[in-house]
Amino acid sequence: MSGGTNELEDGVAKLHNGTGELYRKTSDLPDQIQKEIDQMIAEYDKSHFEAVSFVSTKNEKVNSVQFVIKTESIKKEDKKQTKRT
Repeated sequence: MSGGTNELEDGVAKLHNGTGELYRKTSDLPDQIQKEIDQMIAEYDKSHFEAVSFVSTKNEKVNSVQFVIKTESIKKEDKKQTKRT
C-alpha cells in the first residue's frame, strides 16, 4: 500500500506539472492562431497590385481579367437570290 501511495503521489505531481505546462503552452493560443491567419492572408493580399491593360493603353480602369481570343475569320455566307416565276 505504501508503494502504491508513493506511485500515486508521483503520478499526481507529474499530472500537476503537465497541466501547468499545457496551460503555459496554450494560454496565448488565440494570439498564435490569429498571427498564423494574418500571415496566410498577407500571402494572398494583392491589394497593392495595379492592373495594366495589355489590349489598349486607353483602358485606364482595368478591374478584371481581360482575355484575347484569336480565331479564324468568320465569313458570312452569300445568300443566293433565286427568281420565282
